[in-house]
Amino acid sequence: MERWQRYFKELLNTGTEKINSIKTHEGSINNLELEEPTYEEINEIIKNMKSNKAAGPDEILPEFIKKNGGLTLKQKIHQLIVKIWKQEKNTL
Repeated sequence: MERWQRYFKELLNTGTEKINSIKTHEGSINNLELEEPTYEEINEIIKNMKSNKAAGPDEILPEFIKKNGGLTLKQKIHQLIVKIWKQEKNTL
């Protein structure tokens, strides 16, 4: 979770903070070793999704995944995220 917090903190920095952050990482982006998300991390994110929210473009309510998803759906979501992660990492 700390890794995700750092990522979003850097992503959401504005103004000079963001520029300084980009300059700091500019030279070392190719050497950056990122670990793919674990099942436990994904499961924790699913567990912490807010209830009573509108469905997104996929028309899936968070409650459906949290309450009715079960182990199989959570595993499939993890597999999908890891697949996307690896594809994006290969494009860097």
